[in-house]
Amino acid sequence: MITIFKGLLKAFWSSFLEAALSLIAGKSKEAIKNIVATLQDSTLTGEQKKAEAIKQIKALGIDLKGSLLNLAIEISLNLVKGWKP
Repeated sequence: MITIFKGLLKAFWSSFLEAALSLIAGKSKEAIKNIVATLQDSTLTGEQKKAEAIKQIKALGIDLKGSLLNLAIEISLNLVKGWKP
């Protein structure tokens, strides 16, 4: 029973995160997720990965500022890692 609940919760949360990222980033959602996924496998520190992600996102001309940019990166990271209840 708990396994079923965890599966439902994970499905709901993943859908929620996808929808939130779409609202924040629009058509740039997949590009941001790809950048985060690529950096996830690198040997950089967490702060270096975040700085590089911001640099690459801005280089694509994606116009997100401050908190929205950070939120888009964090949501993408959760989607790439796979949220675990």
